[in-house]
Amino acid sequence: MEDTHTIAMPVSDKHPNISLFAVFDGHAGDKASLYLEKEVHLRIGELDDPTDADTLTQAMVDIDKEFLSRENDRDDGSTCVFAILQSSETKDEEVVSHDLTVVNVGDSRVIIIRADGTCVPMTVDHKPETPDEKQRISDAGGTVQMNRVDGQLAMSRAIGDWQYKQDSDLPLSEQKVIAVPDVTKEKFYEGDSLLVCCDGIVEQMSNEDAATIVHENLPKYRDDPAEILCILFEQSLKNGSKDNHSALLILPRVESDYAREDEFRAGPFNPFKADSTFVKYYMEDAKKHGYEGEELMRLAAKTEESMPELANIERAPGGLGGGAQLMQILAQQPGEVQEKLMELLSAGAPVTIQQVNEGEETGTSIETVEPVSGEIIDTTVVEEGTLSQEDGSTASGAVSGIEAKQDDPPVTIPDIN
Repeated sequence: MEDTHTIAMPVSDKHPNISLFAVFDGHAGDKASLYLEKEVHLRIGELDDPTDADTLTQAMVDIDKEFLSRENDRDDGSTCVFAILQSSETKDEEVVSHDLTVVNVGDSRVIIIRADGTCVPMTVDHKPETPDEKQRISDAGGTVQMNRVDGQLAMSRAIGDWQYKQDSDLPLSEQKVIAVPDVTKEKFYEGDSLLVCCDGIVEQMSNEDAATIVHENLPKYRDDPAEILCILFEQSLKNGSKDNHSALLILPRVESDYAREDEFRAGPFNPFKADSTFVKYYMEDAKKHGYEGEELMRLAAKTEESMPELANIERAPGGLGGGAQLMQILAQQPGEVQEKLMELLSAGAPVTIQQVNEGEETGTSIETVEPVSGEIIDTTVVEEGTLSQEDGSTASGAVSGIEAKQDDPPVTIPDIN
């Protein structure tokens, strides 16, 4: 897990009526996301006007510039998305609305769920294949291959990622990958909900799907939004997401008796236990929260009972090998990207990719119409941020621990004017 998050209520003594909620989805390592977790709210809290778009844009560029000066850390990267809530309207001395400002770099998301269930996306993913982003990448001497910057990075804006920002003839705002944010604004009312999340949660569902899950479970769990996040995470896994999951759910409340202790929710283990890389990170994550051995397996089994959809998942012994993992990756790609990958794999020979069901064996099959010639491609590790051959992250298996964060109470917005 290379994700981090920040809850600052208030963001600083200088701005007692402003709160900040952030998620940072790291890739190629956790140094960038850990840096953002510690720095962003402090920098934003120092600003004279933490809601001004130009001021926020400059702050993010400065934060990125500072991180890039750290030679031992700067190759790591991270998304950066945060929501700023400022109380704006009161009725009978109670706050009934807030001004919402959202700052986004990368492909994490912020979604408003209105009181009637309407979904209002506040972010647009920064993807290399979009025309404006692709043009900038090309002008900077880069290419977009398989919807990735230089065939590697899956987003066109990020904090860090020095290898895409080292052209000394270009300003930071014109590099292949930049840290210039989108800043959007909206009103946030009593009865609305706000979801701040990394892209793993919407990898296999739409913004509207996520909003529906939140809205439908609010009546039962309004006093414990972490339970709603658990339901959201489980549905995402059932849908087939294999990325990491982090999210904050913010409900505006004048007062709250929310005082839950931390609770660890183990993710499914047995369906993925043949994947050695998954097991390594699963165990490490659980151990960080104080769970090991039989107790951990008991919690995992409890989760698996509620997720029968995972019962038929097969994994190659010792983890997904290059060929098996490649087939899994190919099967998940959109049509145009899949075709290009298959063409590379087969050296131009016509190929098909299909689902195979023979008795108890279920999986993905790749058939080449003509004999394959050329190099064998062994994709050993594919992480959300980059395609690489390095150990350090895994896209196979599932999230190692379903953990609805309860260490910071995300339910009360300060009633201070």
